[in-house]
Amino acid sequence: MAQIKSRKHNRNAQLVALAASFPLMAQAAAPKETTQLPTISVEAKSDNKYKADTVSSPKYTQPLVDTPQTISVIKKELLKEQGATSLVEALRNTPGITLQLGENGNTSAGDAF
Repeated sequence: MAQIKSRKHNRNAQLVALAASFPLMAQAAAPKETTQLPTISVEAKSDNKYKADTVSSPKYTQPLVDTPQTISVIKKELLKEQGATSLVEALRNTPGITLQLGENGNTSAGDAF
């Protein structure tokens, strides 16, 4: 009766031997000298013409930094500079806002991708 010889175990043994030899081939990296670079000073004036510190609504009288919720304020200067004439254009740079089915006059029943 003929015996079936399998090379499966032989291949696994070769892979284990190869993997075990990798640490032997690795060399320790030579310590590099550290170089001290000169100090660089950067000064600039912050131009926050679009940042709102308060809300024009009488409901929120405290500064935005003290409000315990997320409020996005879009100033009219930004809307004028972008030339926004629709709700989609006004909210295009606001994170977390997407216009889906039924909004912006879209009445089709198809999927929006």
